[in-house]
Amino acid sequence: MDKTRQVILALGTNHEQELNMSQAKEMLSRLLDGIRFSSLAWTAPIGIVSDHFLNCLAIGGTSLSLPSLLSAIKRIERKCGDTTSLRQENIVCMDIDILMYDDKRMHQGDWQRPYIQQLMNELTANIQHP
Repeated sequence: MDKTRQVILALGTNHEQELNMSQAKEMLSRLLDGIRFSSLAWTAPIGIVSDHFLNCLAIGGTSLSLPSLLSAIKRIERKCGDTTSLRQENIVCMDIDILMYDDKRMHQGDWQRPYIQQLMNELTANIQHP
């Protein structure tokens, strides 16, 4: 039996925000076991000129390898309408970043963002640490 790994994802969208966030959460709920989502947070764009972003975090389990999980996430982004050409116009239909896969921290710069820290505290408040 494959080992279940805990993953933490960051979701963000600046286009049709409520619709795209809802669609991504629905698809991720089918992908990850025991998934829980943080509340939603509106933030100003970082590094681009665009509408505000709607963000949330997700935590759940998977037996997928990291490359397989990345592929599945890219498919979800595309199903939400994300394309390279739209990104070049600063339109982000859905961006899903893996912040943690098992014990491996990724996207180190994102961990320092205040909204990530706030949502992370919310998600992990009820987790018992040994």
